[in-house]
Amino acid sequence: MDLLRRAAENGVEHVGGLDPAGIDRDPAGQLDALFDIADATGCGIDIHLHDPGDLGAFEFELIIERTRALDLKGRVNIAHGFALADVPAARARDLAEQMAELEISLTSVAPVGRAPMPARMLREVGVRLGLGTDGIRDLWSPYGTGDMMEIARQHARMTGARYDEELLHVLAQTSTSAEWFVGGTGEGDRESGVTGWAGGTDDPAAAVGLGVGSRADIVLLDAENPMDALVRAPARQLVLVGGEIAHDERR
Repeated sequence: MDLLRRAAENGVEHVGGLDPAGIDRDPAGQLDALFDIADATGCGIDIHLHDPGDLGAFEFELIIERTRALDLKGRVNIAHGFALADVPAARARDLAEQMAELEISLTSVAPVGRAPMPARMLREVGVRLGLGTDGIRDLWSPYGTGDMMEIARQHARMTGARYDEELLHVLAQTSTSAEWFVGGTGEGDRESGVTGWAGGTDDPAAAVGLGVGSRADIVLLDAENPMDALVRAPARQLVLVGGEIAHDERR
């Protein structure tokens, strides 16, 4: 904790913990220390919470209580949060509504073998959900590729996304709205999931991330529309990173 505090005092934007009960076996102790650092330094908190079921839900409650007590609205994220998919729907919704009130966000890797996140409910109550990957062929899993379209498709299938609006929303969670999780505005879709995909909007000029002055991180695919790109998984024909060609299938 001393090291985390020193890091926060020297400008680190977020500090984090891992399974306060399952790893430290002291949920109140770990969370009190992390929230004290955030309160004192102004940094955010990102907690990787794998503890399942009632235990994990209890830790959700502890996080919510401390976020409210210290007025850390919009500065706390829970990664994985398996328990939200384990507990009865009514309890999950109650936790999610409190998270939305306090702008506690959630990030997921859409893991196979776990109950899928209650995506529709989270969207209904307004919890910001970002999709990502935290392992690429490492000790956690040999299956990671770092491909965000793969994560998006996995999440869409696990959560039963079928209609255009739902598929577009999943795409946004791995692109435009996910920008918020890495320091951007993330306003590209809180609702429609369309912006950021020029082929999927009636007004391409409104597409987030494609404007003059934006960082040119662009993936080009041969697809009929964004939904087709998600469900058919066409090959990436051109990948630009910061305006430089990183991958080119056209050659």
